Amino acid sequence: MRRMARLSFGAIRDKAAIAGYGLSGIQLSGVYHRFLSDPDSYDYGYEWNLLAERSFSSHFLAGLKWADYHADHNATNLARNSAASQAFDLTRFWVYLQFSY
Repeated sequence: MRRMARLSFGAIRDKAAIAGYGLSGIQLSGVYHRFLSDPDSYDYGYEWNLLAERSFSSHFLAGLKWADYHADHNATNLARNSAASQAFDLTRFWVYLQFSY
């Protein structure tokens, strides 16, 4: 599966490219995001996401997710977003278990 998306959330535009593949009951996905200012013309930065999920029954899903955000260090982004820590690089990894009924 490959998909290109362009979403807008108020002042942020999210351009994304998505790829996925199923392998032995595990769904693997990769996403690239490019975050842009909608009213202004500057970049917030970009992010890579990797995801692996597997269903264990009709009720359980387990997953691993990794996200790596790289903030653009242009002067506008630093001036407007440093106080909220949105102008800095950030990497996160998490494991989750989902139950549905």
